[in-house]
Amino acid sequence: MRPMSKIIIFSLLLTFLWAPRAYGYDLPVRVESHDIVLTAIVEDGKVYLQLRPYLESEGYKISFDSVTGVITAVKKSSSSDRANIRSTFENVDALPESVDVITMIAGSPFVAHNMEHLVLNSPIRSYDNMSMMPLELLPKLNQGVQFDGTRLNITSSPSSDFQTVEASLANQIQFNGRLNDEHIVSWENRIDASQAAWMDQNAVLGMNLTSPSAITAYELNCGFAGTPLAGSGAAFVKAEIDHGVNAVFLAALAAHESAYGSSSIAQNKNNLFGWGASDGNAYGGAKSFSSFEECINVVGAAIASEYLSPSGRYYSGTCLPAVNSIYCTTPEWSYDVSNIMLKINLAAVESTPGI
Repeated sequence: MRPMSKIIIFSLLLTFLWAPRAYGYDLPVRVESHDIVLTAIVEDGKVYLQLRPYLESEGYKISFDSVTGVITAVKKSSSSDRANIRSTFENVDALPESVDVITMIAGSPFVAHNMEHLVLNSPIRSYDNMSMMPLELLPKLNQGVQFDGTRLNITSSPSSDFQTVEASLANQIQFNGRLNDEHIVSWENRIDASQAAWMDQNAVLGMNLTSPSAITAYELNCGFAGTPLAGSGAAFVKAEIDHGVNAVFLAALAAHESAYGSSSIAQNKNNLFGWGASDGNAYGGAKSFSSFEECINVVGAAIASEYLSPSGRYYSGTCLPAVNSIYCTTPEWSYDVSNIMLKINLAAVESTPGI
């Protein structure tokens, strides 16, 4: 199939069939003293955990009614558990003495735990035919959650830092899912369909450069194959996650300013953006960095704070022409960068299997 035909078909698929998906990630979890691995996803900044293996690790038996959609988890409770329940709820004696029951419905934010009705901010949901529970359910079940940067720890002791844990875990899932060079994210995982299949330059020129691209390190490296920028994909994705600057824009900017990493400033000073250079003193004024990765991080942060933030000293707007008005005296600059963004995007589409 010719590349242009492929991108057009891809675009039509997105137009009619696209729905936002989340990042999947195999998350190491310790429940009390035993270790398991759960699928974890992030959607709209909320963390979801694979429901069945977690509850089974806690001793629950799970059943699902395909007609009503009700998920039921049942286990025997210790006498101390029952004492705690009795101290909180009336009529708890109506429950069988040794049974602990959790019921929920996929798509609903309501969960019943014995005599208590819990209301979640996010619903129980389905992901790739798996039932997923929002992380916020755990503290509501009187479970504590801590995240050590690698593993989620779940204990029977309540934790007071749930929001911090969720924010840190959400960043880690997105970070790992998108920086792993072997992790290929399908077109369904892209955050914004309009960015996944740009069909004309005007769409690129008008896009918000602080919006997430959802491009992966793998896809960027495919676009940079055969150039000195090959292998730098993870650094651009990390800059997007850490600083909020669109990775496709930042990568295209680097490619434009450094001739895809082959310029003398890039090769001798690891400076991909001509950062610090001025008219008449381009090489001498350009700053030096220890690596391409350090340059991408430092410049990505500076562009996000100085050019794309309303409080930045060079802020004029968040689209390419607005940045062009301050960043570069050449009016064609925004068109040149947008052309490279289109090339990167096409390479990402071409590198995605099954399209």
